[in-house]
Amino acid sequence: MARKGQAPAQPVEQEPVDPAPTTESQDAGAPGIEEATQPPAVETPPAPPADPEPAPVPEPVEQPEQEPAPEPEPVAPAAEELPELPAEPELTPRAIELLATLLAPVEVEPLATYAARIEEEAQPLPVCQITHPEAKDGTIHVGKYAGIRLVHGDAPAALLSDGTTI
Repeated sequence: MARKGQAPAQPVEQEPVDPAPTTESQDAGAPGIEEATQPPAVETPPAPPADPEPAPVPEPVEQPEQEPAPEPEPVAPAAEELPELPAEPELTPRAIELLATLLAPVEVEPLATYAARIEEEAQPLPVCQITHPEAKDGTIHVGKYAGIRLVHGDAPAALLSDGTTI
């Protein structure tokens, strides 16, 4: 823009610029640009010579023909092979005695007595849990040394802090 009292500026003509200068333009006084040198080409190693003889192809191996396995014939058990079972099983006196001891009610010492005895036997390890038929799940027995978690179960058992059961 022109200031007050000055004439507007005249456009200046510029010479066209050669985008890629050549050696002629360098000689003509243009700013010198050195020729770009390319990095040396990477040489690839020569390919190994081809084998004069191809590797021999192994001969196919013939497998002997296999006969299909015969299907086994269903075998029905003979009547004389099966033992005859008695109409009613006979129980020996020893079997009756064992059944009586298994089915007889087991006398279990009371929970408080059992817990006190187990707590003394387990020393120096603390008793962590007692399973007993009189116990209610989630309750705590206040023992001599600590509180013991109670779990209802069929047979008395005690879990010690080292993971053993007595």
